[in-house]
Amino acid sequence: MISPIIATGLLSGYILIMALMLSQISHVSNMKSNGKSDIALDFVRVKRDLIGLYGKDLFEYFKTTLPRLPPTSDFGNSNQPLRRTNISRLYDSFHNYLFFESGTSVVQKLTQDVTIVPNAHSHNDYWRSLPLFEALVYGITSVEADVWLTENDTSLSVSHDRRHIDPKHKTLDLLYTSPILKMLDEVNDKSKDFSGDNDKQSLHGVFYGASSQSLQLLIDFKSEDNSKTYFVLMNKYLRPFVEKNYLSYVDLITNEVVKGPMTIVLTGNYPNETNILDNSEQGISDEKEGLGFFADNKRYVFLDLPLHDKEAQDKLPTSVLASASLSQLLTSCHSSPYIAKFHGHLSDNEVKCIRTFIEHAKENNLTTRIWGVPEWPVSRRNTLWNQQYYDIQVDYINTDDLKAISEF
Repeated sequence: MISPIIATGLLSGYILIMALMLSQISHVSNMKSNGKSDIALDFVRVKRDLIGLYGKDLFEYFKTTLPRLPPTSDFGNSNQPLRRTNISRLYDSFHNYLFFESGTSVVQKLTQDVTIVPNAHSHNDYWRSLPLFEALVYGITSVEADVWLTENDTSLSVSHDRRHIDPKHKTLDLLYTSPILKMLDEVNDKSKDFSGDNDKQSLHGVFYGASSQSLQLLIDFKSEDNSKTYFVLMNKYLRPFVEKNYLSYVDLITNEVVKGPMTIVLTGNYPNETNILDNSEQGISDEKEGLGFFADNKRYVFLDLPLHDKEAQDKLPTSVLASASLSQLLTSCHSSPYIAKFHGHLSDNEVKCIRTFIEHAKENNLTTRIWGVPEWPVSRRNTLWNQQYYDIQVDYINTDDLKAISEF
């Protein structure tokens, strides 16, 4: 039998242990509570810091600040569902801040205080951490998306090759046409226009300080069935833009090019037959009242014409752009692409020859682009950029480095 003294000692020890445990639990609870408060406070500070940040400054802030915030932190409100993709957390947070965080317009957040770079093209834009948005914050006026027929030929997915197709998250509408349409609707909302200008023809684009600047979207056809790709593009993705007069077009009566807030250029494996472009197959055109895909005497897409093939260029429909690779142009000039790339610059004769192709395109009222120009090393790239812009006088420098070209 335990003596009273021993029993008392055991009871005292038990009470002491329980007191220590309760104290520890209370301490942990306070730490968690303070942690939540710190998280909430950090997110409030982030929202405060974002006030007045636009363009590339906004982009840089997101890249440096986001890793320090917990995954639960996000922008938006309970009335609008936040978007989730498998592109990246950066993309989700940036997208949700743009479209769901009130205060300023999406166009203002992206392009206020941004210097427009009219002579640059964002090559393989969809590979970036922020497709479309990254180009806009640097003032780039031309972007590119490669598309594939998916979902039983009812949808267009954006991918460089078949291996990386994601028909759920990386589609043309999710990455490009949907956000662009929302931005154009926002800046062309007549109910919010207090200028007194009710002219329906005066439409604004996505660049805050240059609302007349058209955004050029190159759509690179990858699938074998280009006619089906074209019909899906027109009916599913471009029709909303056509209905609101947002697209540049060719007047099929006068052959005049009329610019709109967005310009669509088809490249890659596109159809070049006018009966496909204008939906005028035999038996269909007789029933239509006008010319063009939507029977309104307008063609809303332009073809990326071959810059290096003058004869083919002259035979194809009216357009706004002609492109070729550096290798194609040098081959047409009877020069070796490998030697030019090895030396890191073009000879005087090569510059003079390539200029003839540029001048021919300009006679056809075409802007020009050269792709496949080496981007490394940087010194070689900069030399070739200088030659393209100053000596050859190309209109669009095709590049992967948007920050560098914006500072060029």
